[in-house]
Amino acid sequence: MMDILSASPWPIELVNSEVLLASSMTPIDQPQSQVEGVTLQTSECASECFLLKCPPVQNDTSTVASGHYFISWKRKSAFAETSVVRTMVILPHVMVENIPLYVHAGPFTPRMIMITTTIKF
Repeated sequence: MMDILSASPWPIELVNSEVLLASSMTPIDQPQSQVEGVTLQTSECASECFLLKCPPVQNDTSTVASGHYFISWKRKSAFAETSVVRTMVILPHVMVENIPLYVHAGPFTPRMIMITTTIKF
């Protein structure tokens, strides 16, 4: 999840954003900007979330590189066209644990699913 907080005294327009994933990560769906066209005032924030899949862990725990996050933004002005700035943020390594999740679909009503998880300590 990316949280963007504006500390600018002027309104900031978020032009676009994108995620460049590390080779070990895979997107579950097609990642697209969820903040495109949003304008932030001082102290306002915007967030976007991407669903990713990482490789299975060899030992019970490991860390995996996520990738890079790019955001294009500009100062919003009514008087002149301002240039777009592209900022890159290196995403942190994430800790991955082996926690199997089992979904059991049984004789329940169609809208009900029982989720069972097994956690290994």
